Amino acid sequence: MRIRLTQIAIIGVVTLIVIAAIWFGVSYFTTGVLRVETGQNARVERFEIAENSQQARKLGTGPVVSQRLDPGTYTVTAENAEGETRTDVTVQKRQTTEGQLKGEEAGKFQELTRGNAYNIISHNGQLRFLDQNLKRLYQLEAAGQRPENVFPRLSPVSAITWAGYDSAFVQLENNAYKALAGGNVKPFRYPPDARPSTDNLPSFASHDINDRGQMAVNIEGSLYRYPSVDGEPDKLRDLPSQSSQIALSNTGSMFIFH
Repeated sequence: MRIRLTQIAIIGVVTLIVIAAIWFGVSYFTTGVLRVETGQNARVERFEIAENSQQARKLGTGPVVSQRLDPGTYTVTAENAEGETRTDVTVQKRQTTEGQLKGEEAGKFQELTRGNAYNIISHNGQLRFLDQNLKRLYQLEAAGQRPENVFPRLSPVSAITWAGYDSAFVQLENNAYKALAGGNVKPFRYPPDARPSTDNLPSFASHDINDRGQMAVNIEGSLYRYPSVDGEPDKLRDLPSQSSQIALSNTGSMFIFH
């Protein structure tokens, strides 16, 4: 009885081996292998594959995935936190098809320009900034391009506060002030009782611009409100100190620190 059970077990194991060998042989001669990699440093969180516009299914995770598939044309998609990349590959019988998706490297930085760029503002992929070494305003339209000097009449610039991409309050190095409005350089509108002269330049202790383009300024210890950087000033009150600091909210509320 024990001998028969042993024989049956051996026959069962041999049968499974034969079936596995037949399945492997049929699979080898009727399918192909798809191997996809994204590069050494790319961290791929999801691989998907779709054949002939069918619903995509997950292949795996990691920089390299490999799977045996039926012959056909497949669309392979790799996705990570930096974006999505896809390519079409054709799998053939008894062959290994290799595909490469150049995914973005996680945490990779691209140098835009060289120089001391401060007070940076962006709009539609473009940048404007103050180069503190050259005391000029520059615009960068794309990475790798040479920055272009914009608003050459504004020089030498000491500081700038942006109200928008084409709007700003600009301080020149000689303590004069200008308004940039609609992309045009305009004179800053000083209050009647604080106009500059050859002997006296008004002291600006603090200013702030909110998201609506409104501005509040402490000029010689008095608080003024401007509807825009090139608007007419409205005197609100005298401040406790000529050095009082101002913060302007988007609702028009003002906070004074002294």
